[in-house]
Amino acid sequence: MKQRTLPQLKTLAWEWCSRYIRTKYPYCQICLRQEGQHTHHIIKRSLSSMLYFEERNLLALCKPCHDKIHIYYKNHKMFEATEMANILLRLIGEDGINYLEYNKHKEKKYSHYELEDMIATYKLKIIGLQGDE
Repeated sequence: MKQRTLPQLKTLAWEWCSRYIRTKYPYCQICLRQEGQHTHHIIKRSLSSMLYFEERNLLALCKPCHDKIHIYYKNHKMFEATEMANILLRLIGEDGINYLEYNKHKEKKYSHYELEDMIATYKLKIIGLQGDE
């Protein structure tokens, strides 16, 4: 069997990670009204590869809230926009915000083993969530 490349594994791990977040949070974490169809990185992927798969850095959002949150990114520093800071405080807490701030410029190289393990872990987490229904 041909081994997947690191980029292929990272894409597959992200697909399972995203699916897990959207399964865990079926409704938008901001408005709580619509289905959470998008998985959003609080700290942009380009700023920190270490936070790429970090659950505290991920939100399940509906399209309107996802679009709205990107407006904040363009116009403000994420944690300085009062309304956005209050939303994030409610969702991930002060410890979560401090964790993201501390790690937002850290880099991590993922190995084949780590990515394959992540994929298996997310699959099991989804099965666990579906078993709780």
